[in-house]
Amino acid sequence: MALHRPLAQSCRACLASTRRTSRPALAPPRDRPFASSSRFASEPDLISPSSSDRPPSPPRPRASPSPHLKDLHASAHKRLAQARANAQQQLRTLLRSLDAGARKQAHAFAAALQALELERKVREVGGRINQATGYEEIERLRNGVGAKEKALMDARDKAVSLKQAYTERVKLRADSQREVNDLLQRKSAWTGPDVLRFTELVQQEHTNEQEENRAKLAMDSAEEAVEKGFSELMQAILERYHEEQVWSDKIRSMSTYGSLGITSLNVLLFLMSLLLIEPWRRRRLVENVEERLRENSQQGHDATQKHLAGLQELVQQAQATLDAVAASTAALAVPPPPPPDLAY
Repeated sequence: MALHRPLAQSCRACLASTRRTSRPALAPPRDRPFASSSRFASEPDLISPSSSDRPPSPPRPRASPSPHLKDLHASAHKRLAQARANAQQQLRTLLRSLDAGARKQAHAFAAALQALELERKVREVGGRINQATGYEEIERLRNGVGAKEKALMDARDKAVSLKQAYTERVKLRADSQREVNDLLQRKSAWTGPDVLRFTELVQQEHTNEQEENRAKLAMDSAEEAVEKGFSELMQAILERYHEEQVWSDKIRSMSTYGSLGITSLNVLLFLMSLLLIEPWRRRRLVENVEERLRENSQQGHDATQKHLAGLQELVQQAQATLDAVAASTAALAVPPPPPPDLAY
């Protein structure tokens, strides 16, 4: 795939960055150019006798790495981390693509298996239907007709080739006889080669006659085989036609009986609907209508009683109002009492 190349490039980049980072670490520090000479000075064989009285020198402090080396290390680690992240990302992408391809192939394989299973089931159902209806025998006869037709074509091809071989044998014998006749016509002028040729032609004449007879017999047998194959083919076609006619008559009679059965069933259902279902439906309809009429009359009666109660209440209120008005009017219409008499 196309993802292998970026993955390999990222791996190469990781290796190159690690090599760059390892080289400065292995090299001797620049601020100690003569550090290798201290090895020779520390060996006891090279120390002079006068130097034994000297006090030991204090250990030198280890030089700290330079900032440039730190930057190189940091950039190398950064590049290495980035390369690792790229490699992991490309690996994930590769795995996802492989997973998607595998799933697609699995789905396609499952669909192909389902199609094959469905085709097998359809063939089984078709075979059972043919076996039930008797069409399996017609299929067998049809296959037999095809096989016999193929055998007839092969026999015809063989007869044609044998006829060509017989024609060649006849032509070869005719040429040989013609040459013999030519030699016999000039018999007085024969030479040595002519005598040898005549002897050879006489021998070939006997061989050619036998080969011609054998070719004729083979051609006759091939023609008889062609005629026999043609007769068998016609017989097979007639038998197939007869079986197909019988099968079609059977299917036609079955379809007729089936149509009569379906018609009888329809008539029976119609009579049952007229004698049983329609009265029940009519009775149910009448009951529903009567129930709805009773409900409507009851609702009308309840509404009328409700309106009458309301009217009666209104009449009572009006009567009470009129009584109150009459009482107030009677109280107003009473004359005032007469004034008392004054005695002087």
